[in-house]
Amino acid sequence: MKIVLGFIFDYIILILISVLVVWILKWNFFVVSVGLMILHFVASFRTLHAQNIGGVLFFGAFVKEVEPGIIIVPIFSCRLVSETGLVIQRQFPDEPENIDKTGNDVPAEGKVFPVRVTHAEKKSDDPLDRRITSETTFIVRFKIKKGDFKDFYTNIGSIEEVIKQMRDTGESQLKIEFSSQTVAEALKNQSETNNNLKNKIESLVEYWGIHVEDVHIIEIGLNHAINKAIAGVPEAEYKKKSTITDAEAQKEKQILEGRGKAEAEKLLLQAKAVGYKKIAKELGITEGALILQMETMKEAMEKSQYSIIPGSDAFQIAAGLSETLKKLGK
Repeated sequence: MKIVLGFIFDYIILILISVLVVWILKWNFFVVSVGLMILHFVASFRTLHAQNIGGVLFFGAFVKEVEPGIIIVPIFSCRLVSETGLVIQRQFPDEPENIDKTGNDVPAEGKVFPVRVTHAEKKSDDPLDRRITSETTFIVRFKIKKGDFKDFYTNIGSIEEVIKQMRDTGESQLKIEFSSQTVAEALKNQSETNNNLKNKIESLVEYWGIHVEDVHIIEIGLNHAINKAIAGVPEAEYKKKSTITDAEAQKEKQILEGRGKAEAEKLLLQAKAVGYKKIAKELGITEGALILQMETMKEAMEKSQYSIIPGSDAFQIAAGLSETLKKLGK
């Protein structure tokens, strides 16, 4: 009905134009008016391609959705609007070449920042359980529902606005999901997150005449610096353990050296207390030979940092001296 009104309005305009032409140029009114109407009718033909979906506006008000093909739209009062009826796939936050990962405060011209999400942290040996900020990429596949173009046009108006609001909603939902999950948990629960993300976006477009085909995360990415740091964790942990082992070995070495030194000094003191002559007599050697043996033992133990090595001269002398002192009651 409104399209008919549109033609009536347009023809009134054409008659007024015809009157003006006749008055100025003195042409025949019938010829001028009929000629303008024929031109108007021809100019009113529009084509809606098969892959598109569209509707007719009457002075900006949505009149009806139209089928693909040839459509007559009065050129003065009405207008044909259309969008693609095909499935649209959009990657968020944008295509890889349009993402600025530099970390600057302002993205480069024509680019956008990645969707950065800071994950939760928990005590674990897994480096992916630490507090990490990931750069997440997800895609949405959607299309305008046939028969609902009026809802689309009157409630949201353009594909560009749909994409903008999907991005904002998706980013917000990912932050909610991942703020309570470590990267390891996020990777494990990716299927569940995809479902939650799809439900959230479906709720967003419920009255927009949009059908959401699919929503899923492509990547939970870590920047180069974080990847390098995580790759270095096993080596760092090994070095840490190696350092601890070396420290413990050094500590044990100092303890053994201290014990060896104390034991050597104890034997020397006991020998002095008993008397070299008495010990030499018990061993069946001269006093001078005993003193030489003790000096040899002392020198050997100093060279070996007071470690009494079985089979060495110091060990044999110390063992013999110790046994003799035991016999003498020391």
